[in-house]
Amino acid sequence: MHPVFGKIGRWVGRAVMAVVPPVCAIGLCGAIWWDTVHGDRGTLAAEAKRQEIAEARLRLARLDDARQQLENRVNSLRGETLDLDLLDERARKLLNQFGRDELVIPYPPGQHLQ
Repeated sequence: MHPVFGKIGRWVGRAVMAVVPPVCAIGLCGAIWWDTVHGDRGTLAAEAKRQEIAEARLRLARLDDARQQLENRVNSLRGETLDLDLLDERARKLLNQFGRDELVIPYPPGQHLQ
């Protein structure tokens, strides 16, 4: 082997050993950063989960309001707190009856008064 090729080989070996560790370290840091942002538990996934929780809380509040309204209607049809107007409205709706002096407005199929 020619002495020049031996020197070039050592120079290339030193250059590779000087470049490879920092490149590997930068690649590892990049992979960790990518996983921190885009991974299953990363910042983007956490933000999506926060949005999902906020939507669920809003839906829960709407359902709780609807439940409270239904409870109020049921309570107004009980015992001492009987609301005669509500009872009359409910009976007319269920029995599909009306008075002689009342105006009837039919609803299209699939729509009804709740």
